[in-house]
Amino acid sequence: MMRIFSRADRAGEPEPTPFDEVFRRQNQASDLLERAVEAVDFQAVGMQLRECLISLVATMRRRVEI
Repeated sequence: MMRIFSRADRAGEPEPTPFDEVFRRQNQASDLLERAVEAVDFQAVGMQLRECLISLVATMRRRVEI
């Protein structure tokens, strides 16, 4: 009975996708870009985008078979 009730609670929540981490990192980089003023700030945006690409590649490796 408890399993049925726990499923009903999660029914309204969207399913997590493998790309959630990639989208989260992209949104963080976008927020940093909006607040960037100095060169160091723009370098931080570049580092965030690099981390986003790395997580994208890692996600694609898990999902795609060659």
